[in-house]
Amino acid sequence: MSYFEQARKFFSEGDYREALKLYQKAAEIFGEKVVAFNIKQCMEKLEGQPMYSPVLDNITKLLLANAEGKEAPEVIKSYIDFYNQLKKTKSAELEVKKVNPIPADWPRDLVLAPLPASTNDYSWYGAKNRVSDTHTGELGLSIVVPTFNRSKILDITLACLVNQRTEYPFEVIVADDGSKEDLTPIIRKYESKLDIKFVRQKDYGYQLCAVRNLGLRTAKYSFVSILDCDMAPDSKWVQSYVDELRNNDNIALVGPRKYVDTSMLTAEEVMANPALISSLPEVLTTETLGRSNTGEKSVDWRLEHFKNTDNLRLCDTPFRFFSGGNVAFAKKWLDIAGWFDEEFTHWGGEDNEFGYRLYRAGCFFKSIDGGMAYHQEPPGKENETDRAAGKAVTIKIVQQKVPYFYRKLEPIETATLKKVPLVSIYIPAYNCSEYIERCVNSALNQTVTDLEVCICDDGSTDGTLALLKELYTDHPRVRFMTQTNGGIGKASNSAVRMCRGFYIGQLDSDDYLEPDAVEVCLKEFFADRKLACVYTTNRNVNPDGSLIANGYNWPEYSREKLTTAMICHHFRMFTARAWNLTSGFDEKITNAVDYDMYLKLSEVGPFKHINKICYNRVLHGENTSIKKLGLQKENHFKVVQKSLNRQGKDMFSYTAFSDDDSCRRYVLINNSELSR
Repeated sequence: MSYFEQARKFFSEGDYREALKLYQKAAEIFGEKVVAFNIKQCMEKLEGQPMYSPVLDNITKLLLANAEGKEAPEVIKSYIDFYNQLKKTKSAELEVKKVNPIPADWPRDLVLAPLPASTNDYSWYGAKNRVSDTHTGELGLSIVVPTFNRSKILDITLACLVNQRTEYPFEVIVADDGSKEDLTPIIRKYESKLDIKFVRQKDYGYQLCAVRNLGLRTAKYSFVSILDCDMAPDSKWVQSYVDELRNNDNIALVGPRKYVDTSMLTAEEVMANPALISSLPEVLTTETLGRSNTGEKSVDWRLEHFKNTDNLRLCDTPFRFFSGGNVAFAKKWLDIAGWFDEEFTHWGGEDNEFGYRLYRAGCFFKSIDGGMAYHQEPPGKENETDRAAGKAVTIKIVQQKVPYFYRKLEPIETATLKKVPLVSIYIPAYNCSEYIERCVNSALNQTVTDLEVCICDDGSTDGTLALLKELYTDHPRVRFMTQTNGGIGKASNSAVRMCRGFYIGQLDSDDYLEPDAVEVCLKEFFADRKLACVYTTNRNVNPDGSLIANGYNWPEYSREKLTTAMICHHFRMFTARAWNLTSGFDEKITNAVDYDMYLKLSEVGPFKHINKICYNRVLHGENTSIKKLGLQKENHFKVVQKSLNRQGKDMFSYTAFSDDDSCRRYVLINNSELSR
């Protein structure tokens, strides 16, 4: 039966969507004019109806059913049975031989650049990337002071800002969240003493994030800070923050706090004696959240952690200690990581969520003593906001939006979709309509369900995009985009940038995963937060899935071995943070793109190899690495040399031993020795 006959049959039966698909296929063969009238008829019948409806997999159905509670118990059971069958499939273990992780011909005097001591080792980053005075915009500090009533406490805080001893210009932006008190007399009082602005929004309830954003939007300087109205800063506060940010504007700074009672002071007394605020005795507070109690005074709970982690340098979850009442960072990070999330309309959580986005995007965190601010206890010792009740609400938002640290894997019986997934699998796709459905479904049908799939169609011409639209439009766990053809590097960058997860897995569009691939890798990431990448190994299969042979597997990872050969086999997962600390995929080369990327990742954190076959690599004769062997070899040697150069090892050269395209033997020598 021809396309036309099938299409007419579907149309007569009222299945206009299927009829439209067939007429569109006919148009590709015979031209649009031949079927223009038929397509128009179908479109008229479909007007007002959704063009596509997603084909949901059983795991997604189960996640939705758990959240909605509408499915019958027997239906739920069928989904759980399907999942349990997946759990029974275990990736094959490999027998491995003992190898020397360091190549025998590795030069004794070649020592690769050191890795960071933690994922937040700002000293490592600063030594590796000198960024002094590379900031954009006007040098200075914009201080946003959110406030709601509390005019007396605000008065003291502004007095402390008058007392700043600094060589840097700064402005103060008082951002009022709809106070019932008239704060304009306080603002006018300081107009001759400070570069001060006043912005205000209507009282919509607790809107701290919104009022912070309101203040930040008016900031004129390249560095910004948030200082709550009850946080009276030390006299060296501005100087300390700007000194640090000038040295490295890829660090978010966190100031400690002490708890004091200023109820007996006036702002005039504070301005007359800059040392007065720091001389006040620390007090025992009524509020307990965010502070510990020694019996005589309340103490910032973070201080002990700052001490034990060298001011957060050795901390792998530094965003947990990012308290927005006293922080500073370069304004550029608002464009990179986003602004404060205005979904938070109760006390707590917004700082952790914003800090997490900074961390994921590649920002570092550092606590500095010079950022000390004195928390003024409120009159009557009671806060206007019920913090415990607020936190009970906001912790649920944090768990939805911060998958790293705050998220635990759930039992399948209660697992649901999350606003921000823990894992993203990215797929660069080009002319893969024959394989893409199997590929995507292998990613969806993982034993780890807290997962999304992100696909970049790189200008396919074979119907790949049409198939993605048909199968995955509005799918709650699949996101896809299309772009003009730009090559594997550009498609990979676009796909990774779509990813929202903290852990990101790579899947080529014609390949497919074993059901436990993600679970196997996540186990290692959970055991060691310092890891930048975890990888397994693969088998080579025919398009029908029949085995050709197990793939090449080097059983033990070492940076030295990776520098001489691509041993980072599929399946590969890396952290979004590690990827954001690199320059991403090279869009100017067409081969060795992955090798280049994993060399970059190996320079920012440790790897772990697992000797299990978690990935099925489909060989069909069209694989780029097979078709362009000569170019693959040429770029192989180029990307290794670039890696050596990035690490300051320019005196070493990595060159091919022979002109044979299939030969990867190399010569790695110290050029300085040749000139002796």
